Amino acid sequence: MEFYSHSRKNDDGSISPTKKLRHHLGGVVENIASNLHPHVNFPDFRLPSDLPKLLGLFHDLGKHTTYFQDYLLREKFKNALKKSHSLLSAVFAFNFAEAFVELSDRRLPFILYYCIKHHHGSLPNPMKRSDKSRQLSMQKNLKTQTKNLLENATPEIEKLVKDHFPDLDRFQLTEDFFEQKEKMIRKMTKRLQRKSPNAEHYILIIYLFSLLISSDKIDAGEAKRFSPSPISPNLVDLHLSRKKNRSLSNIRTRAKEEIERKLDEIDITKDRLFTITAPTGIGKTLSVMNFALKLKERIASVQDYQPQIIYCLPFINIIEQAHKVFRKLFRGEGVTLLKHHQYTDIWAMAAKERADDDEMELSKKLLEVEDWQADVVLTTFVQFFHSVISNKNRMLKKFHRIAGSIVILDEIQNIKAEYWPLIGVLLHHLSEILNCRIILMTATQPLIFQTAITVLDQHQIKFKPLLNSEEMEFHFGQFERTAIVSLTDKENPLKDADDFYRLFCEKWDPSKSCLIVVNTIRRSLDIFEKLSKKKVSPDIYYLSTNIVPAHRKYVIRKVNQLLEKGKKVVLISTQSVEAGVDLDFDMGFRDVGPLDSIIQVAGRINRNNRDGFRRSPLYIVNFEGDAQRIYGRITVNTSLEIFDSKKGCFSEDEYLGLIGKYYELITSEDRKSFEPARKLYEAMKALRFSKKDEDDEELAVEDFRLIDDAKKVSYADVFVAMTTHAEKTLEVYENECLVCEDADKRRETYLKIKSSFNQYKLSVPLRIIRHLHDNSAGIRELKRDQLYVVTRAYVGRYGDDEDHHVLYDYSTGFCRKEIESESLIF
Repeated sequence: MEFYSHSRKNDDGSISPTKKLRHHLGGVVENIASNLHPHVNFPDFRLPSDLPKLLGLFHDLGKHTTYFQDYLLREKFKNALKKSHSLLSAVFAFNFAEAFVELSDRRLPFILYYCIKHHHGSLPNPMKRSDKSRQLSMQKNLKTQTKNLLENATPEIEKLVKDHFPDLDRFQLTEDFFEQKEKMIRKMTKRLQRKSPNAEHYILIIYLFSLLISSDKIDAGEAKRFSPSPISPNLVDLHLSRKKNRSLSNIRTRAKEEIERKLDEIDITKDRLFTITAPTGIGKTLSVMNFALKLKERIASVQDYQPQIIYCLPFINIIEQAHKVFRKLFRGEGVTLLKHHQYTDIWAMAAKERADDDEMELSKKLLEVEDWQADVVLTTFVQFFHSVISNKNRMLKKFHRIAGSIVILDEIQNIKAEYWPLIGVLLHHLSEILNCRIILMTATQPLIFQTAITVLDQHQIKFKPLLNSEEMEFHFGQFERTAIVSLTDKENPLKDADDFYRLFCEKWDPSKSCLIVVNTIRRSLDIFEKLSKKKVSPDIYYLSTNIVPAHRKYVIRKVNQLLEKGKKVVLISTQSVEAGVDLDFDMGFRDVGPLDSIIQVAGRINRNNRDGFRRSPLYIVNFEGDAQRIYGRITVNTSLEIFDSKKGCFSEDEYLGLIGKYYELITSEDRKSFEPARKLYEAMKALRFSKKDEDDEELAVEDFRLIDDAKKVSYADVFVAMTTHAEKTLEVYENECLVCEDADKRRETYLKIKSSFNQYKLSVPLRIIRHLHDNSAGIRELKRDQLYVVTRAYVGRYGDDEDHHVLYDYSTGFCRKEIESESLIF
């Protein structure tokens, strides 16, 4: 009998097998072997050389039943339990490893069993058990499947084992190989979780799990197998030699050379954690890439492999900017550069490759993107850290790519302070166990490694600054571009837009462009309305997440064009402008917040060190209660304490000392603020991937959220059909995605429009949406997808249409003010 692993549905409704099972198992073995990094180091485990065979050969061994083959090739097969194969495969792998493989630790068979058993889903808590009736049902089914497999596939499996394990003189498949040794498995589980909890166990499990699920999907989808290529270490030098001299070129060159010289001072096999702290605008992006390329060459010469470079940033807009820089840097060099975030246009990437290869399919490109198959990967903090702290199959799929890589974490200050110890200790473990080199880079270096040492007692963490204290002081001392001027008053905070306008009129110079950053959308809309009515500038713009991404891109592009022409733009924004938005204003106002965020806003003032703008002011104000609601008490009160300690202004050469004092105060004030990090770290060590049950109140790995999404419960997604392109995209979504019964076609169609579709989506408070849905014809619900749509007739200028209220305004986005007040009445 021929056994198959996968099939496809033909256009006429018939089903055809696509891959023989033995070929799939062999392909997964080869994928795992090629992806298993040669320099991973698990001190508590000695991984056997047969590991790829154990994982790859046996992960789908349970497909050797007529039940699964009937399910694969006959559309009407309904018995879900009989066609299941993961438990059958896992039990065989456990018993085979116990009997035939020399292992330094008897816990490894359980880890193989656990990874194989769950390779089609997310990782659960190993102690989580099904109810008794389900357990009995599963045991009965396991016996039924075993009998079927032995009757139909014994010769096939015996040949499979003997071909890949030729040293086994005698191997005869028996029923014993499919006996689930429940007591032994639970004993090993308890030992791992309770008797010796260890972060190494967690990393080993998700590493092997990632190797398996990635290799499985790549082979099943017939995507390419990837290995990184060499890159010339001198590309940045050549790139900069072609650029025209600018006012900051000498300072940037010095910083790049100082960072590069540190390569001569490091031990390539021992030094793996680095930091770069330098002021905004000093060219850190190209400096760190120059260091990374030269480090890559050194690693290749010493450890004989080509590391990937994984460059992580907090926000999508700055990923787009960095992508433009790196595209120019690597042009014509044969370097594969991948941009991966939630708006990545997979369809466009696949279409580009189809020009050379007509057989390139969208699904293959998606596999390659989600597997991070590139020499240089540009991605978000969310993608990176949720691939490290997660139990989700889709996120863990790319975790194995981190092994041996050079990871750059740019603008690292955007990580929430409560997670600093957790992030610090994890980066340490990744560097020690997976042989990563990790670079933390920012203008305001948070105490990520230091808090891991003090809060989690990780005293073995060692890291190297790539700019020493003297060099940092020099670079910060070179600038007098800006000054932070405190106008905060704890006793008399600003109440509303009228209070701000009075203060604004006192300090604003109409001959200068101005950036205003506040903490809430509601406050930003009030201020925009006030300043617009007062006509403070003919060029006044608004930017926040209250406008859809396509609209935000337009605003940033338009404002930048006006600023370059010397126009005196006034931009009112929320924190979305803080990091990486390459705009250069003459002066600014910022509502109080964490000091590192304030310094980031200062980086948008006199960014390019223009003549005549020395010590351009960023005025700090304090709206009553706003900052505390967004950032919490500790960071805001610490900032206010620093501002109160020295009334007046702080010049740019004081920022380094200022941020050092700020971080010291935060970490010394309240250790309880780091409890989420401590509890998540304990969950990881104890392998608490998920809750045991609904009543389990202990924190689990699945609870980690880099960005707090608690508000999602009270928010809804809204699609704004504001352009002809948006309307056409929505039409495809409704008429081809939502109604399509074929899951593969539905997914392919959605991937084609996903990037465009997300450009017109935003989140709006659910209470507002419900009020609109009940009282306005301008919004409708797509119930199947829990999505609301604002029709194009309700997009325009607020107040222009007398027949109905505009729901999305071309200036400020979603119209909330009148609706919110009406909602309160109801």
